Amino acid sequence: MAGKKVNEVPSGQRNVAMVFQNYALYPHMSVEDNIKYGMKVHKISPAEIDKRYKKAIELLKLDGLKNRKPKELSGGQRQRVALARAIVKRADYFLLDEPLSNLDVQLRVSARKGLVELHDIFQQTYVYVTHDQTEAMTIGNRIALFNKGELQMLSTPEEVYRRPKNVFTANFVGSPPMNIIKGRYEHGDIWFNEINYDLHDDWCKLISEKNSSDVVYIGIRPEDIILTKAKDRFSVKGTIKYMENYGNKKGIYIDVGKTEIIALVDNMEYEYGSQINVIFSPEKIHVFDGQTLNSFINRCWTCKCE
Repeated sequence: MAGKKVNEVPSGQRNVAMVFQNYALYPHMSVEDNIKYGMKVHKISPAEIDKRYKKAIELLKLDGLKNRKPKELSGGQRQRVALARAIVKRADYFLLDEPLSNLDVQLRVSARKGLVELHDIFQQTYVYVTHDQTEAMTIGNRIALFNKGELQMLSTPEEVYRRPKNVFTANFVGSPPMNIIKGRYEHGDIWFNEINYDLHDDWCKLISEKNSSDVVYIGIRPEDIILTKAKDRFSVKGTIKYMENYGNKKGIYIDVGKTEIIALVDNMEYEYGSQINVIFSPEKIHVFDGQTLNSFINRCWTCKCE
């Protein structure tokens, strides 16, 4: 930590603040005492304790609860107290184990924003565990994505979203997630069952060199799909099956070669059951190996930079 090995340093001397998923509050202490206790142990001045305490309860909307015991609080309130207790410590490192999971949506957004603001002020290192991809994308400077104990990708939020290393990453990050279509590669074409997709020459070269079987997976983000009545070299036929209205956008569910995909489009009118041309632009698609499920490239398609 900070360039020094801390294996033999007692945990209490590592200057780490922890927010546990199960709160770990002192049941016999009030909210105020729970938050202030650690600062008193570290002999921080009373004036500084009050200053940090007031900032924390304002940020996490705990004013009015200061005299309650943990058993008198809801799960969300207890989690906020645990978060406040860590915040006031002003440690160099924060370990946060799903700290916002029990908060309602509005309060979660407010607390998330507050965490980022505190980080900007004090520049502590946060190690933040979450199953919520929105939290990971909005809070993190770097994301480590795990599946069954194995690291899938370690990079910036932008890289994880735009250039996923494998099918798991592509499916996990994004709402709605990336569309993944299983296809068969034959002499420059991808076949989605009976539907043919004409691949760009650059993709054909990569697949011919690197693919471990004749099976490939094509991935494309819902917002990168173009729907049109006109046929294009890089379009495939699809059938509209279902629609969701998000207000500013519509989610259009389409069958392409017996695989359902979703396109995010402007609020236009579409008819159920109608045929539509679905354009997968070459610079927007991702291609994954049929056996390893890994992406063929970790570079921009257009500039070829490594």
